[in-house]
Amino acid sequence: MIAVAVWRAFTQPLPGADVDFRWNYLAEIIASTGGLAHYPAFTAADFAQYFWPDGIAPLVASLYAWTYLAAGSTAKIWTALPMLLQLAGLLTLLLALGRLWGGARGGWFACALGGATMLLQFALNLGQETGLTALGVGGLAYYLTQWERTRRADLLIPAAACAALVATAREYGLIFSLVGAGWLLMARAGWRQTAWFVLGALALPAAWHLRNWLRTGNPFYAQDVAGIFPVNPVFAEWMRGYVGIYGATLRQWSGWVEMGRLFLLTALPAWLGLLAGAALWRRQPGWTGLMALAGATVVCWLISVPYTAGGLFYSMRVLSPLLLLGCAWGGAGLARWVPERRHLAGLMLGLGLFALDASLRAWTIPLNPYTLSPREWPDAGYQFQREFARDDQVFMDSLAQTVPGKVLSDSAGVQGIFRAHGKQLIPFWSPEVAFVCSADFAGDAVTRLRELGYTHLLLKRAQFSMDFLGRTGALRRLDGRVHVVRENQSYLLLALDAQPLPGPVSPP
Repeated sequence: MIAVAVWRAFTQPLPGADVDFRWNYLAEIIASTGGLAHYPAFTAADFAQYFWPDGIAPLVASLYAWTYLAAGSTAKIWTALPMLLQLAGLLTLLLALGRLWGGARGGWFACALGGATMLLQFALNLGQETGLTALGVGGLAYYLTQWERTRRADLLIPAAACAALVATAREYGLIFSLVGAGWLLMARAGWRQTAWFVLGALALPAAWHLRNWLRTGNPFYAQDVAGIFPVNPVFAEWMRGYVGIYGATLRQWSGWVEMGRLFLLTALPAWLGLLAGAALWRRQPGWTGLMALAGATVVCWLISVPYTAGGLFYSMRVLSPLLLLGCAWGGAGLARWVPERRHLAGLMLGLGLFALDASLRAWTIPLNPYTLSPREWPDAGYQFQREFARDDQVFMDSLAQTVPGKVLSDSAGVQGIFRAHGKQLIPFWSPEVAFVCSADFAGDAVTRLRELGYTHLLLKRAQFSMDFLGRTGALRRLDGRVHVVRENQSYLLLALDAQPLPGPVSPP
């Protein structure tokens, strides 16, 4: 587990598919501008700097930005420092939680199960929020369990800090502060102690969401909270496309079957550990609280599935807190079932085989190591980045150098390339161009875009993009006024024509 994490941190830093328009891209903006003036993106000027209408607290991006500022460079390799510190924190928590429930041997077994759980490795090595949410929830579980056993009020201070860590890593993390408060009340902590815990846990994240509210009118921007707060209507339509495709997983029996298969392949040790803990320690202090934290994690994950463009497996990284708790309980269970040395060799052999398999797959993901030759393993984990560099980087640099005006696009990950060449790549959901997707607009969309300085469209070669443009009416408003001028296997560049072309010329 450690070897894979070190390899990926130094040679394949930040391998996630959305790092170039979200986590690392925001870090680069913070490092270059010294602040968050354009985040969350809400105005036309904001979207010229940051493509995605996120309102996530910028904890992850800030960690990377501070590292870049300290190093004097935005080379991704510097993110190895915060990544490996997260790994150290994860192993420390596994050791501490395992010891808490199963003694010294339980702690070491918990670390072994962590190394044998491929999905936990994946969630950590991505370099997104899921490493921090695992640390926050794991710390919350540790300190509140200790508090319930000892009633030491000082333990609520680090517990509140851990809850705040989760809530500032991702917006859904707020639920764990509420679970922590419920844990305290159920354990009869009293209203005063509970109130101080809630204040410590929510002060910083609440300040961030208040800033969002004042800036955008929606504290959870750009999420739709039961229609209570305003949303970006064009982006809401974009996300509706995700829900229609990926939400089908939860509506079909085949989706649940696939879910079970992925659980067995990627997280079996953690799931077995969670079941063991649920059965073994149901009468011990802290059991109810840990089960509540595990349940809250599952709820957050199920809510996220329809909104995760990477698909079912990619959404499962949200389960990282549950996996950590499962490994801790599983380690304690193994310590209880294998108390003597005479059975240790066979157990360690089995755990070692699980860990080798899990680590090999975590090393080569998104590819299957058993379908590759061993010489392909070291580079397999950077497939997305290698393919972009091979197939699209030169093409994008050429476009950014040659387009004469602003470009309207649905392609989030390439805005940084255009910015580096002094050009603007603007999303369809910028308020400046929202009329293109508005049912209330009855004018000449192309003429108005040209008046605003737009000369081209950049679209992905994807049915999803065409469906979005069709649903919003943008395709109809542009029909006959655009034509393809450059293309490769991934993207289409279309020119906005001053006059209608003879006959309809829809994008392919």
